[in-house]
Amino acid sequence: MLKTAGFTFGSRVGAAAINFGLIIAISQLLGPSERGHCSLYLVILMLIAGVSDIMAGAATSFLVHKYFPPGIYKLNARWALIPSVLIPIGWYLFAAISIEEAAMLMIFGWVHCRFNLQQQLLLAFHFFTRFNLNSILFPLSSAVLFLFFWKMGIQSAIGYLMAIGLAWGLIFISNQTFLRRYFSNKEQDFAGVLHPNPMDLIRPGILNQAAHIVSLLNNRFVFFLLPATGLGLWSNVLTISEAVFMIPGSLGQIIYALSSGKKKGEDEGIFRKAFMVNLFASFAAVLVLIFIPEEWWLFLFGQSFSGIRELLLLLLPGLATYGIYLIISYMQSSEGKFEKNLYPLLIAFGVNIGITGWYWSQDIYILEKGIIALSFSWVFAAVGAAFIRIKSAGKPLLK
Repeated sequence: MLKTAGFTFGSRVGAAAINFGLIIAISQLLGPSERGHCSLYLVILMLIAGVSDIMAGAATSFLVHKYFPPGIYKLNARWALIPSVLIPIGWYLFAAISIEEAAMLMIFGWVHCRFNLQQQLLLAFHFFTRFNLNSILFPLSSAVLFLFFWKMGIQSAIGYLMAIGLAWGLIFISNQTFLRRYFSNKEQDFAGVLHPNPMDLIRPGILNQAAHIVSLLNNRFVFFLLPATGLGLWSNVLTISEAVFMIPGSLGQIIYALSSGKKKGEDEGIFRKAFMVNLFASFAAVLVLIFIPEEWWLFLFGQSFSGIRELLLLLLPGLATYGIYLIISYMQSSEGKFEKNLYPLLIAFGVNIGITGWYWSQDIYILEKGIIALSFSWVFAAVGAAFIRIKSAGKPLLK
């Protein structure tokens, strides 16, 4: 398990390095204002994916052991059309984006949703090599296409949106061919497997995805309260922070894929190893961030992004602990206990809203206050997840 997780982590580190290079290029070439618009596009795309994944989504590794996999794939494709159309229209009506941006987000949003489900199927069937290759190819293609559009004169956030959309599209086409061939070869194995109806996928999917949506709203809450043009600095801080979460994310994906479908108790050894590795690696990553000087971030992103280290230090309590929630959540998902992932995040989001509301009522809400609220919410998510896991299992967390 650790070897497979190591390869997955390695691919995610490689992907993060490429993506980090792209963020540096965007920051240097576009500046904070356009960088903020790029982040707004990502928030919209993530919301589209969040609603789309209500139909199976990240619950796929659990569902393929019960239902006809090609049926899951087709139902998700139809369902994904709804958020891909409605969410960009909603943002357009609130004058946050233009009609041209909305149209592009509709198309790229749907392709992104399909790419996400393809990745879930690859994990479910243990095609880890292809999964990891896709994880690297996406940021690599995005970076190449962004620079291509820049050279062609598209020197704005639109160039970034086109780059990531086309990158998803190219990988989607490749995965489509691969999965169709796989489904065709497995036709006899799938014979007699129960065909799902929409509610079969929505029940577990909505519980699982509700947690993802609440997490997205919690982590991007500042974007709903402050102008996007002023959030370029925060966008880079959040990207750095989420790089730390690649550690529990990589371990968790392997836990989920390997443990789904196993009998109760067979997966405890996998969980214990992953939990301890995550604890050690996450604290090590946080220590590294503490000692990186501000001058390094200014060298990477440019002088207009001053203040990154100060904002990172505000996030440290949450960065050190949120991985605990992530590891536990993947374990709960492998057992089909999706609702238990939602409760800690509702607590966390409530904490975020409560602290933010107090700052807002005192007329002292600024970016730094929003970051403090987010950091505390991550701590509460970790504590809540550990408490719920212990209570439901009736034994210590790692026994």
